[in-house]
Amino acid sequence: MNPTTTAATADDHIAIDSDSTQRLFLEARTANSFSSKPVPADTLAAIYELTKMSPTMMNNQPLRITWVQTSEAREHLASHLAEGNQKKTRTAPAVAVLSYDSDLSADIAVRTI
Repeated sequence: MNPTTTAATADDHIAIDSDSTQRLFLEARTANSFSSKPVPADTLAAIYELTKMSPTMMNNQPLRITWVQTSEAREHLASHLAEGNQKKTRTAPAVAVLSYDSDLSADIAVRTI
């Protein structure tokens, strides 16, 4: 923020270059095949660290990520998915199941009373 005011200005926002904008919004596509190479734990941790910085409710993140990595767990998950997603789930080295804490606001209320 501008040190002389408490209000944010346009200059305070981080801008991304046009190449990055192009890649993010115009070139990104759903992956339909994956490498068989395992995803390192530090890569999964880095993904989580970036994801948890997304907008939150009262500085609390309701997002929960469950990493499904073993072939047995991916097989079990795939059996509950639409047919078009089963092969991708079985062959991906890691699958992120995204969920949220539906009672987060109640928990926040209890903690602030």
